[in-house]
Amino acid sequence: MPAEKMPSTKEKIFFWLIVGTISVFFAEVISCSEPFGLFKPWSAVLLVLLYGIHTLLLASLVFRGRVSFGALFAAGCIFGLYEAYITKVLFHPHWGASPLRYFGVDFLWTMILVLWWHVFFAFIIPLFVSERLLTRSKSIMDALPGPIRKLLRTRTGFLVLVFSFVIWAALFMGGNMPIFWLAPIAIIVNVVLIGGLIMIFRKKVGAKYTMRSLLPDGKEFWILFGILMLIYIPLGILWAPEKIAGFVGQAFILILYALFFGLLILNIRSSKKRDQKRSKIANMKLSWKGVLILIATFSLISLLVGISGIGVIFILLSFFFGIMIGFISLGITIYQAFKS
Repeated sequence: MPAEKMPSTKEKIFFWLIVGTISVFFAEVISCSEPFGLFKPWSAVLLVLLYGIHTLLLASLVFRGRVSFGALFAAGCIFGLYEAYITKVLFHPHWGASPLRYFGVDFLWTMILVLWWHVFFAFIIPLFVSERLLTRSKSIMDALPGPIRKLLRTRTGFLVLVFSFVIWAALFMGGNMPIFWLAPIAIIVNVVLIGGLIMIFRKKVGAKYTMRSLLPDGKEFWILFGILMLIYIPLGILWAPEKIAGFVGQAFILILYALFFGLLILNIRSSKKRDQKRSKIANMKLSWKGVLILIATFSLISLLVGISGIGVIFILLSFFFGIMIGFISLGITIYQAFKS
């Protein structure tokens, strides 16, 4: 049997760039933290490097075993912990601390950002989208929880998930965008940018490689790790060092790092002992008409929510259910780590 053809370095770098932009889109654009960050030169470089390298390095570790949800979740939590020493948000949120801030650590925002937001929006969802649109493999889908896999097996289930996500994003952004009518504009310009990159990749490279082959390995891994450290060290030391928690607070963050790295290692080891379930997959292509319908739906809902001012309700509900999803996922991750 002939060996699998491997991508060139240029093809890999192009793939990495798109993964980084997709991660920024789901994590920063939808959260309204940086809705136009990809169009500001300095922000674009920093965000794509920060999100892209985290995603690629952690995904490379996950793919050392059979990809499992537990490994993905643990890696995503490690990703989320960058909000401690780079942005200092886990210590001192710039939008204001919650009532659950103790020992210099904001426990509420730690739960929201580490167990929910970054796990799914910065890591798992971007990896799933990147793999489905840019590769011929489906390892991420095979690792998703059963109910999600079941929906994705049918065209109807896929459309239900997509429309549900678009409606939720419209409710969230419509209530969170400082200037509400900018939400549709932010979505449209970012979708055009990322969609253009994806179309170029599919035309020039094609979906002929597997996700595993496109991820950094060996020397590439350590080069990207070195670049990431060049971001961590100066920002960690020079940017608002006064916001860093004291000994107890930092010890808590370090314990979380140890916990999630431990769960990642255990899940990688346990995954090698199990056969990965192969899922049938539905047609996930969207016509231009379908894309326009989704954009129109998003625009209408986000504008109505912005005008009515009820978006804060949906944001609070999202945080509540997001934390619940995070703890349920943590339970699954611990279970899979010790499952033989």
